[in-house]
Amino acid sequence: EKNQNTILFPPKIILFSNSTSITEATTAGKQALAAGKQVAIFGITNSDGSITAQNIQIRQATTTPNQ
Repeated sequence: EKNQNTILFPPKIILFSNSTSITEATTAGKQALAAGKQVAIFGITNSDGSITAQNIQIRQATTTPNQ
């Protein structure tokens, strides 16, 4: 692909282009969490199925075209 860039990020090489989405995260407090927000949770699954979160990422809302 034209306009392809390379970043060395040991032990992987990351390839990206002008069409690659690049975002920047900021720190937020628990008040930023709300019902209906899209989140990604990274953590440890407990024996009862709950998750002890080590990192919570609040995702930007995506829009769905009207059908």
